Amino acid sequence: PRSLGEPKMNVVVFSRVAALYQAILKQCKGVQSVKFQYAAPEDPAAIRSHVQDADVLIADPNDISRLLDQHALPSAKWVHCSFAGVEKVVYHPTAKPTFILTRQAGYFGPQMAEYVLAQIINRERRFFQLHDNQKTSLWSSPQHHDMQYRLLSTLTIGILGAGDIGKKVAALCKSFGMTVWGLTRTPAQGQEKCPDIDHYRQLEGLPELLAHSDYVCGVLPSTPQTVGLLDGDVLQHCSSKVRGQDTACNQPCVECVSTLHRSLFSSMLVGAIW
Repeated sequence: PRSLGEPKMNVVVFSRVAALYQAILKQCKGVQSVKFQYAAPEDPAAIRSHVQDADVLIADPNDISRLLDQHALPSAKWVHCSFAGVEKVVYHPTAKPTFILTRQAGYFGPQMAEYVLAQIINRERRFFQLHDNQKTSLWSSPQHHDMQYRLLSTLTIGILGAGDIGKKVAALCKSFGMTVWGLTRTPAQGQEKCPDIDHYRQLEGLPELLAHSDYVCGVLPSTPQTVGLLDGDVLQHCSSKVRGQDTACNQPCVECVSTLHRSLFSSMLVGAIW
């Protein structure tokens, strides 16, 4: 706490996240030692008028990286990223953070899990195709071979990254009876092990995971060790039924677009979703 008469701590919200500033004000109602301000990221003047004097900055990762490019955080002691991914800040090519950096962890798991499961159901039930059929008044019989689908309980998902988000994906998939494989950098032990993951593998076990999976979901953090993890010929270990989903925060596991194209056209993958 600051002593009486000491200037208030200057907290600036510099984010495109809707209603974030108002939510912070509501939670901090009655706090007298802090001055809260909002600065619009799309306003160039906001950096000079607000951000440069911020003691604490709450911002989106792309904007934090942009501010580092401009050396626009001379006063910042603490910067909080409004998303889980901080790779663009931690691995900034020219300016290393001199402030405490925190991130919005433990929040996005349910959203990511719902997205992954929705994509699986959409493709198994061919909802996109049914939508197109309805637009052209084509009412296919459910017995038509194009409308055949597999139950979730017969499918296997391989999750690349078994952290907070990966465990939420695993729990939702397991609740529908899916078999779940999880890829981790180090062996999962004790409380780190997720009861919803049936089979754990480390990086060297990636080919085995791919071979057993109907769907592969990437929720790995973007690091030098994970970017391009699926490049080269590693996807040849997939059976021809595999669909890939990459919901990582920034850079994809497949960094080389030609690798993805080759995998699709050679039938190593039947689909890919970003």
